[in-house]
Amino acid sequence: MVEREAPKVLNLLLSVYEGLDNGDHEKACRHLVECGAVIASLPAKVTRVRERCDADVFYNQIRPFLKGWSGDLPDGMKFGTHGTVKLPGASGGQRPLMRLLDIVFAVNHSGPGGLGIEEMMAAIPEQDRRVLDFFAKLPSLKDRCASEDALLKAYNECVKALLSFRESHLKIVAYFILKPASKMGEQAAGTGGTDATSWLLEMRNDTKKAFIEQNNQ
Repeated sequence: MVEREAPKVLNLLLSVYEGLDNGDHEKACRHLVECGAVIASLPAKVTRVRERCDADVFYNQIRPFLKGWSGDLPDGMKFGTHGTVKLPGASGGQRPLMRLLDIVFAVNHSGPGGLGIEEMMAAIPEQDRRVLDFFAKLPSLKDRCASEDALLKAYNECVKALLSFRESHLKIVAYFILKPASKMGEQAAGTGGTDATSWLLEMRNDTKKAFIEQNNQ
């Protein structure tokens, strides 16, 4: 449900850059505000997973198939004549939309989680990687919004919405992984084999640093 909003966000961001490039800051600000509204709608979508999925069923019956081989099989799995294959498990961190937002809004993951993201991005479709590379090469949106009040406010609202999503992700992990793991007396790990809490806390804290400070004006 989250990725369904990706085309809308993508088109809005392209319009933001187009407005800035053409000197139409009103257009850029308008579409940045709309982008923030779409991002702000994401937490409600991701938390809907609780409606039809029991936490214990997810943890004990579904999650084992999502772990991948990074942890349990560090040397990978041998497939006959195809050699040894190493694959991480499926993870919310593989969402191209989230990586796109990190790139555009200057969320820099320089800690251990950043290495995990790069590994996950290597597993996404090539066309998605090309889109991410395209935006990564564009001039800094943060710098371009820092000197004008309306753009700065709209930009920070987008970061605030992204931070809210990260907070909601932490709550989902607590519900579906931390609590069931505690019941089982196990150490919690994310669906992709990552540490269930430190990785997401790092993502959240990195997002907090992405705001444009008012005194930058």
